Amino acid sequence: MGAIKTMKEVESALPQKKEINYVRALDKDGNPILINKDDLAQVVGELLPIATPSKSGLVDKEMAPSSVENGVLKVNLISEYGTPTFLISIYSAASIGIFLLAAQTYNQKLGGKCVCIGKNNLSIYVDTKNIYIEPHEHSNMNVCIIPLSDHSGVESVEKMEFEDLDAIKDKLTKIVPIALG
Repeated sequence: MGAIKTMKEVESALPQKKEINYVRALDKDGNPILINKDDLAQVVGELLPIATPSKSGLVDKEMAPSSVENGVLKVNLISEYGTPTFLISIYSAASIGIFLLAAQTYNQKLGGKCVCIGKNNLSIYVDTKNIYIEPHEHSNMNVCIIPLSDHSGVESVEKMEFEDLDAIKDKLTKIVPIALG
């Protein structure tokens, strides 16, 4: 009779394969079980943290997308010294637009550049600590913003009412998107 092998020796002798149907695991009581690979994928997927603007997950919270429906998207920045870049999408049943924004929030040089693919259906305003994204249509519009750098300087993102933006527009710098198509 042969020598007793350790679990490590037994496992190292097993062939490695990518196409599998089941994985051996232990249940909560420590009993061995077989788990279907689809069930295992679901269990693992449910354990993965999802990034939100207020909580890091698989990516840093600064890289998480933010969205609002039927309102202005206000991006609060950590610092007034930066050039944050974002991908913005705006959509409804009637229209869609994709924007690439590089905002300059330096006190002496407010502004930035923005290009638009599709219909230019939003207005963008900046001050030294905030970016305001206003859909032209004030109903049934969704705005989503995704930072393109983990150094975007986003502190938080919130919904703002249209009339609240109207009250401060004269103090803001407007960025006019350039349409590419």
